[in-house]
Amino acid sequence: MIEICGNGLCFNGKRKFLLGVNYWPREQNIKMWKNWKEEEIRRDFSKIKEFGGNTVRIFLLDEDFYSIYGDVNEKSVRQLVTLLDIAKENQIYVLVSMIVGHMSGRNWFIPWAPNNDVFSPEAVSKFAKFSNAIIERVKDHPALLGYLLSNELSLVRNPSSMEESLPLMIALHDSARGKIVSSGDVLSYLQDPEIVRKYSDYVGIHLYRYDTDPVRHGYVYGATIQLYSMGGRVPVVLEEFGFSTSQYSQESIAQFVYEVLWSSYGHGAAGALAWCFSDFTHEADPPYLWKPLELNFGLIDVNGKEKPSVKSFYKFHQELVKVGEDFLPKLSRVGIIIPNYRKYELPNRSYEFLFRIPGPLTTSISFLNSLGINPRTFNEDEELTDVGVIIAPSIPVLKTTTWRKIINSNARLYVSTFKYIPNLVYSAHDALTHLWEELFGVENASKAGTYGRKYEGKIEIRLQNEVLTVELPTPIYTYEVRPVDAEVIATDVEGRPIITYNGKAFLSLLPFELVSTMSENMQWELLTVYDSLLRSAGISPIKTVVPHVETIEMERSGEKLLILINHSYDTTVIQNDIIDGKSIIAGNGTVVDGKTSLPPKGVLVFK
Repeated sequence: MIEICGNGLCFNGKRKFLLGVNYWPREQNIKMWKNWKEEEIRRDFSKIKEFGGNTVRIFLLDEDFYSIYGDVNEKSVRQLVTLLDIAKENQIYVLVSMIVGHMSGRNWFIPWAPNNDVFSPEAVSKFAKFSNAIIERVKDHPALLGYLLSNELSLVRNPSSMEESLPLMIALHDSARGKIVSSGDVLSYLQDPEIVRKYSDYVGIHLYRYDTDPVRHGYVYGATIQLYSMGGRVPVVLEEFGFSTSQYSQESIAQFVYEVLWSSYGHGAAGALAWCFSDFTHEADPPYLWKPLELNFGLIDVNGKEKPSVKSFYKFHQELVKVGEDFLPKLSRVGIIIPNYRKYELPNRSYEFLFRIPGPLTTSISFLNSLGINPRTFNEDEELTDVGVIIAPSIPVLKTTTWRKIINSNARLYVSTFKYIPNLVYSAHDALTHLWEELFGVENASKAGTYGRKYEGKIEIRLQNEVLTVELPTPIYTYEVRPVDAEVIATDVEGRPIITYNGKAFLSLLPFELVSTMSENMQWELLTVYDSLLRSAGISPIKTVVPHVETIEMERSGEKLLILINHSYDTTVIQNDIIDGKSIIAGNGTVVDGKTSLPPKGVLVFK
């Protein structure tokens, strides 16, 4: 029996980490249903089992399964059943993606929505008929894990609202009959944790990130999982991740795969599925003709030979068997507020900056992760339970009711804000709050009709006994404040307040998380602000000496794990007492004479 248990998936009552691949066969790839080759499927699934995979995500190219007249192609359905039989023989579970409107950079024909109007009532009705026909044939198959609505449907037609996107998800949810269901979409309305709680079983993240800073890039995978898991209350699967060996070296991709697999597990993901199983042979076929990188994402190359990433994949599999699949991240009492800007009655579209990846939210999580803190995340409308510190990073405004809820809590508060950022965020016609003095112990001293005080370029911030040099990637206009019942703990070079503290709330007049996100490299010197915040609340950070080595604590029935992940491409040697009394049980680093050495993108797991 397969069921949701907490923020994960349980098989017969035991937590299971979905470790697998997205699958098209090497020789037939997207033509697999038209040019069915059973022996190729058998060979591939045997190989997936061999390197430790337990889950495969497959795709129904809809033109091969359904006609414009509403007829189901029985031959293709029989082939689907055969594929499930082969999966069962190899102890592999299968996720079936129902609508392949988008795949590898191209949109494909959807028979019941030829104009791609997939969210219309007529298209929803026809999809329900199609999905019911497929589900009726495979619903009892022991290899079937569940159904995904689509592959990246929002890239075919982006719904105008959450309400427009829901009927399709509800149609699949109502037909699924107890199987696992998710949307298969990019990060969209259908991946919103609130929707997932009602009509889906997990958030499925598709993450292909590029960055000027490899360390920020390494942190963002775990941070995104944490952001969408809502403090372990919503299951998350890293449904797609990977890079093409047409883009990067095989060695660096293998390092990346190992880093991401351990990051996913360490941050409580229910699974991770690499894109994809194999390179493809038909280079002149669409969509590969114009997208050569799509030919080479595989763990297996075009000749059927294993790439170095297979060793990373298999090593993680072996280590997870040894470690156990049921450890969970140790949650801290630090909570991050996620503003409900998309649901505001008068939405400001420029506020979408907050939800970018990387963005201020994931950067705030990354700062905390570098200090060994695993934060919870809360939507504005939720109760702020079991938190000692509340963080609202780089926000222009929150609801009046949210501010009142924070005042009534006993938690420390940290807010960073600004008034206006040219060409990015127009928030001049908003106000952070109406409770400046009650919340922060300050008066708003900004001049009427202005954008506020302007900061640009390299600035110095004097924080207690330290001087922080911060490079602003863009001009930032912010508030001027006058302390009433607050201490100024950081100033600019002219002595004007940058950070104030009234014994309960820190107010930063510069959006440090947004600044670090937009900078060429993470500005780790800003960790000093977070460190001060945590210590004021009696929370002692657990950190290595260098911020690019992440520390993750996990727990299971009184047992504890400590995971160190080097997010840089440099070999890193650290000496720290956090590993005293612990023994290595997994990873590719070493400890010699008290010195811990981690290779590029390397991992060590201690117990």
